[in-house]
Amino acid sequence: METFDAAADAGAKSYPIDAAYRTANFRLRFRSLGALETGEYWTIDNARVEWNCAYPLRFDGRDKVGATYAIAMARSVWASSSGTLNAFAQEMYPVEEWGTAYEAPVGANTGAVGDPSRSQFEYSTFTIMAAENNTTVEIDANADGTYETSINLNQGEAALSARLLQGARLQSDKPVQVTLLTGDINDSYESRDLALLPVSSWGNNSWSPVGVLWNANPTRLYLYNLSTNGSIYITCERYGVANTTLGPVAARGVVTVDLGAGQGARCFASTSAGVPTGDLIFGIGTIDTGAGDGGGDDGSRSDWGVTLYPDTFLTTEALVGLGLGKDPTDTASTENGSPLWVTAACSSGSTYVYV
Repeated sequence: METFDAAADAGAKSYPIDAAYRTANFRLRFRSLGALETGEYWTIDNARVEWNCAYPLRFDGRDKVGATYAIAMARSVWASSSGTLNAFAQEMYPVEEWGTAYEAPVGANTGAVGDPSRSQFEYSTFTIMAAENNTTVEIDANADGTYETSINLNQGEAALSARLLQGARLQSDKPVQVTLLTGDINDSYESRDLALLPVSSWGNNSWSPVGVLWNANPTRLYLYNLSTNGSIYITCERYGVANTTLGPVAARGVVTVDLGAGQGARCFASTSAGVPTGDLIFGIGTIDTGAGDGGGDDGSRSDWGVTLYPDTFLTTEALVGLGLGKDPTDTASTENGSPLWVTAACSSGSTYVYV
């Protein structure tokens, strides 16, 4: 990169690394070209290699990551032909939060009244990954109570399920992680991915910090009643408006509520009078949800989803694992497009948030 042969060469230096050398086995070397004479010396201090996020570290679907302390992780992917207009990104849960039973809160038949092709969930499927060798996974894709599919996975091995209906259930004999992939077939583009929580992590309530409108389309919450529950009601508290009680909701049933800009929400299992009960529920949110049959959207840039969390997941500290800020394939853009949504859980008083 450079040869230093005079005292005037001292000082801070910075060099771009050519693309041919940006590899996993890159090394930085300093080499003496001659013996030092009396009174001569040379020192090197604070040498470091900085990595620009325009050159992301790329992982496939079977990588295993360990760390000496807690870390936050997320992964993102997009199709080569459509670029980031058709992209997925989800949080990655640690293995100790994986489970052995999952249910799909939505499916290909959710909201598909009259014209199923207008449903944002027309395509719905599980992606499944095992934490241990010889893991048996059973899937009831049509939610009729019978597990029609059985597959065997080894550690890190992944599988894609058949098309799912609302209430589809998956069970395994060892821990697995499950992501729900959804989309409106042949739309340009409408797809969403959601990291599902195992049933063992569900609670009797779900929180959404995300309240945003896009093209005048709301964030829509889909609130699901566990298959082993009886008929229940679900009450939603939304910022700035009166509570709404929905139902009755049958087992494997779903109700929806829309959020406006700046609205956080807490929804919980309840009686018809809005009194909380202990029944387990689960929720997801879809952003840019249009008014068409089944919630089809009207735009191609802002379709994404969010997993709703119960009380036990609430925290006083959060670490962001992915915040690209803009389309990473557009090096010229200065867009700042990675906002955070935060909602306060306290029912009275002020909550201060430090970033």
